[in-house]
Amino acid sequence: ILYSRKHYLIITDLEGNYLFVNGVFQSRFSFITDNFLGLSVLNSIHPEDLEKCAQASLACIKDPTAIINVKIRKPDGRNTGEYYETDWEFSLFADKNGNPVGILCLGHDITELERQSRILIESENKLRAILDSSSDSNILISPEFKILSFNKTANEMTKIFDKRELVEMTSILDFIPLQNRKEFEDNAKKALSGNKITVEKEISFGAQSVWIEASYVPVYNSKDEIIAVTCSSINITERKKAEEKLKRSEYLLNAIYNSSAEAHTLLDKDLKILYMNKVARSVLLEVFDREAKIGDDSLDFMLPQLRDEFREYYKRVLKGEVIRVEKLHGGKWWLFSLLPAYDEATNLIGISHNVLDITDRKRSEFKIANQNDKLKEIAWQQSHNVRQKVANILGLCSLFIEGNELSEEDKQKNIEFIFQSAKELDRIIHEIVKNTEDSQNNI
Repeated sequence: ILYSRKHYLIITDLEGNYLFVNGVFQSRFSFITDNFLGLSVLNSIHPEDLEKCAQASLACIKDPTAIINVKIRKPDGRNTGEYYETDWEFSLFADKNGNPVGILCLGHDITELERQSRILIESENKLRAILDSSSDSNILISPEFKILSFNKTANEMTKIFDKRELVEMTSILDFIPLQNRKEFEDNAKKALSGNKITVEKEISFGAQSVWIEASYVPVYNSKDEIIAVTCSSINITERKKAEEKLKRSEYLLNAIYNSSAEAHTLLDKDLKILYMNKVARSVLLEVFDREAKIGDDSLDFMLPQLRDEFREYYKRVLKGEVIRVEKLHGGKWWLFSLLPAYDEATNLIGISHNVLDITDRKRSEFKIANQNDKLKEIAWQQSHNVRQKVANILGLCSLFIEGNELSEEDKQKNIEFIFQSAKELDRIIHEIVKNTEDSQNNI
């Protein structure tokens, strides 16, 4: 110790004056004096630490066998008001007869150690503050499943659901419901093997239950060895409720759309497919002989000869216009209804592209149109041909009634004219009846 490069060794008399200092002490504090012998210790100790030194010295005198530990601040010699941190052991210094002569003090510099300690403590406090302000539950467990540390949220959740508080160095398994314990152990062991595990789980505590998302993350030391596992969990009950609500909404929406005879497709503003009902999938597969998928470009499932036309339609719809157009393809008629699609906040999100097979409707329309043409022809025949023949017959008959002076020859001619007109009228009536029957058969 006398020749140590790290430790200070000093001896003071019972009044606090230096009797001896070793080379390390003399070198470090040479800015105070070149010769400490006979000087008081007062100018080399922080004023607030003098009382500690006096108490330690008194304790040594009262118990000659005692070794008293004292931390003392000493000036750094730079006139900055800063001090070295030093750690000392005080013991009684006696003569050969055992009579107290002074105090022997053995010390060393702990300035850097104290600085690092403060940094570790500050870091730990900051980390603790961060963890305690988190809504996540965090528990650090050892490979033996002992609780090493935990944050405020973890303790609060335990108090709510288990009516107890977490206690360090107790088994985490004591706080895990029996039905979930095996799964917890398996996941923790996987993390201890170097895997990161994330699971969603419904946990029941008596009549209560919550959904949590739990993560098991391995913790490494400076040697890259796994020394613990961080078990983090977050309450996702509200998220799960929202997901269930969304699933129900999607189920109802799908049920509505899939019960329709219309092919429904939702496109985003880039004309990518966002949604298709069963009819839409079936129609696209039938027409293009390949299955359409979410995210596909809708124009890839448009007939080449119609792409440019529909690209223009889409531009107009994205400006708020509603477009309906009929197209004939493969012997079938299709009605395209293109409408702007909005979200709940009335923001335009894309295009509702709907297609309906209207072949039967178009056939009915054509039949009705054909029937109307037939009826118009019948009406024309009735208004022209029939009326003409009837007028001829009526005129010839009036000659008989009014023409008493007609010769037999004229009467014979009139009768032939009447007969001819009647035959012509009968032919026309038969033609009208036939057209009428054809018209009925085409309905």
